[in-house]
Amino acid sequence: MLPNIADLREKIKKSGLTKRKICLELNFDEPWLNKVLRDPPTIKDPGYNKIRKVWNYIEEIASTNEKTVGKICAHPLITVKTEMTLSEIMKKLQKKAFTQAPVTFGDQIIGVITVNKIYELLDTPNFDKNTVLEKKHVIQVLTIPYDHPIGNFGKTL
Repeated sequence: MLPNIADLREKIKKSGLTKRKICLELNFDEPWLNKVLRDPPTIKDPGYNKIRKVWNYIEEIASTNEKTVGKICAHPLITVKTEMTLSEIMKKLQKKAFTQAPVTFGDQIIGVITVNKIYELLDTPNFDKNTVLEKKHVIQVLTIPYDHPIGNFGKTL
């Protein structure tokens, strides 16, 4: 199905790309694209393949320029590691006045640890402030990678 020309016009406007740049990149004539994008278009049948190429090119550019989760974070990402002691984790959280933090195992975020969970662990036998955090103590939650595109955020949830 041919993309709607009005949608294409809007997509080009939002992309910030010039018609000239699009045409140079796709080896199209700029007058052709101008005629297609006029309201009303002066070309009755612009050709499915050419319109599809323009649409796909704009989507490709938009996806590479898209903001990521990391770029919109309110604070720099503070993480703790599974090898840290409960005391080290508490100090790190208190220093930043945070009540929770993502936990990493290797280079992957595997969940979160909260101050309340640490207190809960400290109240159980065999745990003290020098106990090392293990994977089984981490609270499992949905986590989004730092480099995840914002446009795909809704699809992920």
